[in-house]
Amino acid sequence: MKTIFHTLSNEYTIEKYFLGKDERLESICRNNLNEIVSNLSKERTDFGFQNYNMSTWNLFQEYADDFEELTTTLSKISKSYMKNYFDKELNGNFFVSELWGIVTEPDGLATPHNHWPALFTFVYYLSLPKNNPPLVFTDSNLEIQPKEGELIFFPSWIKHEVPKNETDGERVCYAGNIYYEEKMKEIGGRTEGLEPTRYDDWEMKGRCIDF
Repeated sequence: MKTIFHTLSNEYTIEKYFLGKDERLESICRNNLNEIVSNLSKERTDFGFQNYNMSTWNLFQEYADDFEELTTTLSKISKSYMKNYFDKELNGNFFVSELWGIVTEPDGLATPHNHWPALFTFVYYLSLPKNNPPLVFTDSNLEIQPKEGELIFFPSWIKHEVPKNETDGERVCYAGNIYYEEKMKEIGGRTEGLEPTRYDDWEMKGRCIDF
């Protein structure tokens, strides 16, 4: 994993990483497209995505072993991003909440949108046609031309879009959202020793006193 570059978009940093192509994940994406979502993207002009074939939001949970390396990497990237750009050292957990596959057909596009209330959003590109359209960050007019095997990572509140795919090929990628979960701390409990309900440390006449 290597950072290729980062650039500012309205004072927020957008990062690009090279993870390499993964034919196994591409196959999972192509074989698990959701017919209902795909039909909506072709039948309704008011739908935010046109000619977008998409999987369900929880595809990574159905294939947990296959996505384990990717989701672990994304958690590490999130923690590093918070430390580097927000100067925050967090002890909680960054976790992927949604991750879905996308196969964009010719004439496919995504209108301007963001992924709030998620914390971070990513796009991982597995297969791209020649002259593939860029990922556009709407409010800054920043355009990033992705390459196969690259992952683009940015705060979820940044508005972005994908222009029409004017090639005759398909674009295959994964997109997803990351959230943060704070570790719960015990309030008013003991400061030393093992937690009694977990380690059978029943000290006070058989009653657990460390809730």
